Amino acid sequence: MDKKKRGQKISVVIDTQITQEQQSEKHHFAETGQLINIKENWYIRFVEHSETGEVPVTFRVDDSHEVRLTRKAESQLNLLFKQDEKTDNYYVTPYGTMNITVFASKVDAMIDVKNTSGQIEVSYQIITDGETVGNYQIKLHFNA
Repeated sequence: MDKKKRGQKISVVIDTQITQEQQSEKHHFAETGQLINIKENWYIRFVEHSETGEVPVTFRVDDSHEVRLTRKAESQLNLLFKQDEKTDNYYVTPYGTMNITVFASKVDAMIDVKNTSGQIEVSYQIITDGETVGNYQIKLHFNA
């Protein structure tokens, strides 16, 4: 891939659904971001804007289609999603670091390099101390 394509400007649309204790909330974001290829990994980077502020977000997709989500603000979240596997992760808050387990029931990532477009879909549970905290869904679409 040539250097011109290494950091392409993209439009990113993200829909999330969070279900905790029988209550669901949905969020929709449309942001401008960047698609970057470094070695065998693709990075989708953007800043999420909401009423609570701005949060830098990165999705990394590797050649085996594992997805890593990183959100860095006052709190930092770093989650690895592997299809049908539990992964140990962490959530850094101003009050300390929490170890959390993620079980991803769906991890689907597709990047169309030729058309500079793609999507990521992840359905997962967050588990702490053996208890499911909530069910989460992320649907991300991007194009140039």
